[in-house]
Amino acid sequence: MTTFLRIALALSTLYIASAIGIDRAVSQNASAQINVSTEDGFYGRRDSKHTYVPGGAIGKDRITPYIFNGKPSHYDDVFGISYKKEDGLNYICSGTLIGPHQIITAGHCGCGIKSSYQVTNSANIRSASKWFSVKEVLLFDGYYCGNDKIIGNDLAILILNADPKGPTHRLRHLIPHPMASVASWPATFRALGYGLTEKSGWGLRLEAHIPVLSINCADKQFTKRGCTPFVEMILADRRPSGTAVSDTCGGDSGGPIMAQLPGDPKARLVGVTSRGMGSDQQSASLHCGGGGIYTVLGRYSVARWLDSLGIDKSDPTPSGRVTE
Repeated sequence: MTTFLRIALALSTLYIASAIGIDRAVSQNASAQINVSTEDGFYGRRDSKHTYVPGGAIGKDRITPYIFNGKPSHYDDVFGISYKKEDGLNYICSGTLIGPHQIITAGHCGCGIKSSYQVTNSANIRSASKWFSVKEVLLFDGYYCGNDKIIGNDLAILILNADPKGPTHRLRHLIPHPMASVASWPATFRALGYGLTEKSGWGLRLEAHIPVLSINCADKQFTKRGCTPFVEMILADRRPSGTAVSDTCGGDSGGPIMAQLPGDPKARLVGVTSRGMGSDQQSASLHCGGGGIYTVLGRYSVARWLDSLGIDKSDPTPSGRVTE
């Protein structure tokens, strides 16, 4: 096996607006090749598949290690998700435990073969000894696999066959009210996931604080980038090219976006990683380093959906579980 992993970038398209979005899901096959499925435009033709070898181009593109300038994370309510698609490849996503056996992730991470799903909250997927199987995959209203249309509906719930019990397991606190009603937001949100890194490849649970570029994408400049107003947001580190920036990347799809609101002692789950913006990416090969588009959770349609699934959105305090 070569000392470098080979990364194939499968470029596909979405048909919504004249902007570019990158699906941040990673696929690995048995020969240690990683295929990063990307959505390279919101309309246009399907592009060809390109091959990329890490260690060369990543360094050349000056991308920093980990979740793009991140660090190892202790949040064990964040899970790595492994699954197969009909193409026979094994894909990697991220997700968050929000109920005793319910994980919220991205909708496009719910488009695999149901019997193939396994999840783990090990800090390193590739050395994980304990995995949990998935009983059911539930897509958010309006999201359909293969539809290639993402307008704030890129969400799914994985129902586990067993409760991943543990003395330190957290149940993540969802934001308790619509995000539109929040008067003041912190300058950065925390992103977590198991996605692509420069030095460590992929599969480590990492986190980084990423500046909030637009909390609601209401301005035309953000809708042009493919962000749907009031149901999606943009996080992007806009420092000059070549500077160490923080960003999500392939494999971070479905991972949590958390915010510490003024006067609130708890870190709240406010979003889910959906896709990257295809423009201004520091890594032309991985389409990362230039910001991403994230699905907003703090809205009535999501609250109704979680209610319909019997997921309690109140602050969880089960016995033996840490709640921050």
